[in-house]
Amino acid sequence: MKIQPTVRWFLTGATLTAVLLFSPRGFSEPGGGDLEPILQSIQKLNLEPETILEKVHRLESEEQRQKIQSELEALEGELERLNATKADLEKRLSEIQSLPASPQAGESGEISTSDFEFFETHIRPVLAESCYACHGPEKQKAGLRLDNAESFLIGGESGPVFFPDDPEGSRLIKAIEYLDPSLQMPPSGKLPDAAIEDFKEWIRRGAPYPRTASTPTSSGSQSKGIDLAQAREWWSFQPVSNPTPPTVDDVGWASTPVDAFVLDGMRENNLSPAAPADKRTLIRRVTLDLTGLPPKPEEVEAFLSDASSNAFEKVVDRLLSSPAYGERWGRHWLDVVRYTDSFDSRATQQQDVVDSYRYRDWVVNAFNEDMPYDRFLSYQIAGDLLPARDGGGEGFNREGIIATGMLAIGNWPGGDADKEKMVTDIVDDQIDVISRGMLGLTVACARCHDHKFDPITTEDYYGLAGIFFSSHILPGPGRKTEGSPVLRIPLLPSEELAKRNAEEARIGVIQMELNSIKE
Repeated sequence: MKIQPTVRWFLTGATLTAVLLFSPRGFSEPGGGDLEPILQSIQKLNLEPETILEKVHRLESEEQRQKIQSELEALEGELERLNATKADLEKRLSEIQSLPASPQAGESGEISTSDFEFFETHIRPVLAESCYACHGPEKQKAGLRLDNAESFLIGGESGPVFFPDDPEGSRLIKAIEYLDPSLQMPPSGKLPDAAIEDFKEWIRRGAPYPRTASTPTSSGSQSKGIDLAQAREWWSFQPVSNPTPPTVDDVGWASTPVDAFVLDGMRENNLSPAAPADKRTLIRRVTLDLTGLPPKPEEVEAFLSDASSNAFEKVVDRLLSSPAYGERWGRHWLDVVRYTDSFDSRATQQQDVVDSYRYRDWVVNAFNEDMPYDRFLSYQIAGDLLPARDGGGEGFNREGIIATGMLAIGNWPGGDADKEKMVTDIVDDQIDVISRGMLGLTVACARCHDHKFDPITTEDYYGLAGIFFSSHILPGPGRKTEGSPVLRIPLLPSEELAKRNAEEARIGVIQMELNSIKE
């Protein structure tokens, strides 16, 4: 390295100044013997100034090396984190690819009927109302789109939104449960607890999502989606027929027309009837079938000792006339109409259906009385508008009013952030129970789009909904955290109710007089 004279002089002077300033006191005294070696060292530096510059460069290189080393360590840490994220995403991708075929089905029909109906009834309506505005066809915040199966499975910028083996750990559930203050969806307000539980159940099922996105059709689209002539051929629209029993080869076994159909079906499948049961087994079977209870010992002995040709018919008649028959078989109908003794144990009596037992008893009595099926259904739909069977109480049908309690026993929350939606959920529940239980149709699926299976359009759905919107179960929608009281109708004619109110008022006056005497 070539050092300029000016620089050489500066280095010599600077070094000498430093020595004089910071040397021990003895160096400045006359005759100090240690000064000569120092001057020689300075002269050496003057002759070889490159030594200082080399040291300066070495220090600078060391500092730069440490800085670069720190940056490399930081990059290595970031790379390690990215590799961990990559491994996690690959694991999640593998989980998604290993899902059952139903969520990624090419056609909605490949999804099981129960999963399809669960999605259309509980999931799609919430997505449409609370999510599509920000994560739908027009806008995809954070790269997330939820209105079709493909986009839902891909997820957004943060990766998949659900894990089938860990619903609680899914980002979707964390978001709607408001567990993370920075991730709360929908931002307009937390979903009802019932809706959150529905999403958890949906993810546990594997998040089945029909691949073909569906939207409600316009009012003039019925002819495009449904052929009315073909719809009239739907199985549940066909009138009841009276087919001729088939001819069978074992007339002795087929003692009734029903037996003939059963035996004919068995023959078609290369099956043979089991051997006849002994009398002890027979009475046990028929008693359990008709009453749900085992026979009493004395009933068994009476049947075993009865040698008459109609001994079994007498047992059947006795069981059909038993109150236990209605209790046993009425339960099946109560399951169809989603009967419950209580909505919620946390609700007050005013908010709960604590009087639903009256409807339960009405169903049991209807079975025991062998009520005609058409009356059984019509009473539950509009019994309060039908005349009483006994003709008593003009315009008042106590039995019919109790029967319409079926419409009030529903599976809906007592309060909702969206008050109007709470009312529409009640109507949807009523449409669902009547269409499933009485029409053989799942009309509720047409709430958001034309039905995929049954010949029902959204126009049909809302035409039916208009009727139920006029049937009030609650006096008004409940507040967000409080339910509304359930409407209750007196089970007395107006004149008897007036008499009762007058008597209660009179009793109140007497009670006040008694209290004043005691005081």
